[in-house]
Amino acid sequence: MERVIDMSYAVLMSPVSALRSVANEEPVGPGLGILFLVSLTGATATNVAIPGVPMQMGFGAGVLTRGIGTFILALLIIGAIHLVSTMFGGAGSFMSLLSSICFAQFPGLLNGPATLLRAIPPLAPVATVLSLGIGIWTLVLTILAVRESRGISTGHSILTGVFAVVGISIFAGILAAFAILSAAF
Repeated sequence: MERVIDMSYAVLMSPVSALRSVANEEPVGPGLGILFLVSLTGATATNVAIPGVPMQMGFGAGVLTRGIGTFILALLIIGAIHLVSTMFGGAGSFMSLLSSICFAQFPGLLNGPATLLRAIPPLAPVATVLSLGIGIWTLVLTILAVRESRGISTGHSILTGVFAVVGISIFAGILAAFAILSAAF
C-alpha cells in the first residue's frame, strides 16, 4: 500500500518519470483501484451536489451504478486508445497502458470535493474553476501516460485520445440507432 501511495504522489510531483515507472512496473491492481475510486468519488459528488440528478434507485444504488458505468466506460476508452495508438507506431503492452492511464486519473479524486462545493451557491463558481483545473490536469497526465507507456510522441498521444473518443462515440451512436430502429419495428 505504501508503494501505491508513493507512486500516486510521484505522478503528481514528477509525472513523466513516475508514469514511465508505472508503465514499466505495470501495477494493474492498484491502478484499477485508483480508477474505481475516482469513478465512485465522482458519482457520489454528482448525486449529492447537482440538482436534478435522477435518484430513482436510491442514493447508494445510484452511486454504485453510476460509478460502475463510469469505470466500464473508462476501460473501453483505454482499450480504444490501445488500438488507436498502434496506428501511430505505439509499442508496449495493454497492461502497461492500463496501469499508466489509471494512475494518471489520481488527481480526479480531488474532483469529488470540488463538485460538492457546487451545492453551496456562493462557492459554485470556485467549484467550476477547480473542476476545470483538475480536469485539465488529469487530461495532461493521461496524454503523458499514453506517451510514456506506448512510446509515441505527444502529438500522437493527443490524436490517439481524440480518435479513440470519436470512434467510441460513433460506435455508441450506431448502437443507439439500431436500438431505436429495432424498437420501432
